[in-house]
Amino acid sequence: MKERLLNSFTNSKFYKNNKPWLLRLYAKVRNSLRRMFALFEGTDAEGTIENIRSNVQLRGANVWILICAAGLASIGLDVNSAAIIIGAMLISPLMSPILGIGLGVGINDRDLLLDSLKNFGVAVAVSILASTLYFMLTPLGQPTPELEARTSPTLLDVGVALFGGIAGIVAGSRREKTNAIPGVAIATALMPPLCTAGFGLATGRWTYFFGAFYLFFINAVFISLSTYLIVRYLHFPYHDFPDEGTRSLTRRWIGAFVIVVAIPSAIIFYGVITDLREQSAVSSFLEDYLTTEEYEPINWERFNSNDSTDLLKVYMVGAPIDSARIDSCSIALIDYGLEYYKLKVIQMAITKEEEERLSEEAARLAMNMMEINQRSADIKQEQIDSLKSQIQRMLSDTIPLWEISKELEAVLPEVEEIGFAKDLQTTQDPGDVIPLFTFDYTGSYGRGRKTMVRDRLEAFLRLRLGLDTLMLRRLIE
Repeated sequence: MKERLLNSFTNSKFYKNNKPWLLRLYAKVRNSLRRMFALFEGTDAEGTIENIRSNVQLRGANVWILICAAGLASIGLDVNSAAIIIGAMLISPLMSPILGIGLGVGINDRDLLLDSLKNFGVAVAVSILASTLYFMLTPLGQPTPELEARTSPTLLDVGVALFGGIAGIVAGSRREKTNAIPGVAIATALMPPLCTAGFGLATGRWTYFFGAFYLFFINAVFISLSTYLIVRYLHFPYHDFPDEGTRSLTRRWIGAFVIVVAIPSAIIFYGVITDLREQSAVSSFLEDYLTTEEYEPINWERFNSNDSTDLLKVYMVGAPIDSARIDSCSIALIDYGLEYYKLKVIQMAITKEEEERLSEEAARLAMNMMEINQRSADIKQEQIDSLKSQIQRMLSDTIPLWEISKELEAVLPEVEEIGFAKDLQTTQDPGDVIPLFTFDYTGSYGRGRKTMVRDRLEAFLRLRLGLDTLMLRRLIE
């Protein structure tokens, strides 16, 4: 078909009359496109190889920068701050070993490949360890949107890693360096998935660990793949020249490995697309069949059952819907690709206007409840502090009555017995309680003698216990 069309065009009168002009136009367009997309111009193969080889080693300052990047990314994920996460991605030295792996395979440099793999493994271990320690010590440590966003990689992440890797190696292979590397570091996002894996490890959330680590693995594999492809496209010189059989075997192994790595992300991507299409279909169905001026849905849920039919539960407000209308809506599910759902309508006995008022009132009530709860918490805290203070004073006010009674036998033999209590009467300060001592005499004495003994007892107790204020009361007045 294509050949017939081409032959018919070249044999046409128009082509024969305008052949020179058409050939010149074709040559001009072709040359313009070649110049526009020329990649060989400005390539520095030797410089690129040496630069990547020198940055592969993970030691000294690079290790400290890696730990700091992991700490920054962990903090950003913990507090849900995209700015902090971007800063961590910019300073992370994770990209160099990954580029080294792709370059080592591309130029058949076994030493560079092994060195890159070793340093790559060390970098992964250090990053996960640093993030795990952080999330074990942080007082927050709860899932955030930034953490959850890195637990379900799809084919879109494969595309990001592939295009980002191509941009990175192309920018790195130029004699005149560009500012594309920071953008590549942000786009490919190597450090945040590793720190999310550390979060999953520290908190025992294994879906976070495996999902985030798989995302990091995808990024690493496809950045290395893009490096390999560009290196071979630009004809970088081989370190050890392989024969055709070795090159063919390498390509087959790379292809098989890439396919195996990408399959889970393709499955996840298919699930995401299917779920989004289903949500869109449900929304369209509700808009077309269950949204009128008299009634409307305010929420809906999907429930999976063990049999072939799932449940679509729709919550409605407004005028009641008769069963015939519900049956006709159930039949219409087939038109939206929702034939495996069974419709269940839950009608709430409120109008649309009441539902709007209730929503506003619920918001106000929620704010009021927050204020009430805060005031209640403040009052309870004050009561707790007061009780703690009283308990502390009671513990510190322990009176050594046994020793005092023995001492009184020598000092005031007229005192037969002595006791201690705390009087309920307080001073001007509500927190102060007056100590109350009870006593009795050994015999019968006159008023003057009793007064003298009472005064001497009070003076003794003040001096003995270091009290400024106390009360004395005879057991039998």
